[in-house]
Amino acid sequence: MSFMPESDPAAAHFQRGINIYDGRQVVQDHAEAIKCFHSAADLGHDGAMCNLGFMYEHGQGCKPNPGEAFKWYLKSAEQGNRVAQFNLGAIYASGGMGRLRDFIMARRWYEKAGNQGHPGAQLRLGLLLLDGIGGPQDEAEAVVHIRKSADNHYSPAELVLGALYFIGRGVDQNLEQAVDLYHQSALSNKKPELGYRFQLYTRPPDTQPDTGGVIDEDDVQRHASLF
Repeated sequence: MSFMPESDPAAAHFQRGINIYDGRQVVQDHAEAIKCFHSAADLGHDGAMCNLGFMYEHGQGCKPNPGEAFKWYLKSAEQGNRVAQFNLGAIYASGGMGRLRDFIMARRWYEKAGNQGHPGAQLRLGLLLLDGIGGPQDEAEAVVHIRKSADNHYSPAELVLGALYFIGRGVDQNLEQAVDLYHQSALSNKKPELGYRFQLYTRPPDTQPDTGGVIDEDDVQRHASLF
């Protein structure tokens, strides 16, 4: 079991929570993991705050509590955690946790997460810009964000960008480029997961080998069908 140095107690509590949550060389215990994340969050650890949001949302180690989940996602996002920012964007876009759908807020949080390199947020922001949802329509700017996501080898973004090249929307039509992107999407082997929420924050953003979050598979198909 690996722990962070005692000189960083927040990180130590966080790492212990991750180990217990995953059952890494210890017995898996979500109730104990949530205690560790609370200890880390009380010391200001934004990753632990994000994980508390996830666990309260899904009732892991506790009863489901949407209000508490949103509170911890927001605390984490306000400290700059890109996973929590993406989650808030997804909540507002879907009208989750008893909130009205608010694409203006969704766009705002996706932009914050996307500016930190979150591929899922970059794609979602691009789709909103593409259709003028939650703000002005800007196809050229939409392509910029979708391309950033695709450059991170995020399979859904490669699929959408390929569709844009196929019909020449926001870019000059280029069938060869479209086919290349379709192939790359398959090679990336990152099939979109169902559901809209990202999972636990496990590492700092600069080292986290994530896929950028999740996007509804029917969202990709819906947009691709428009092309």
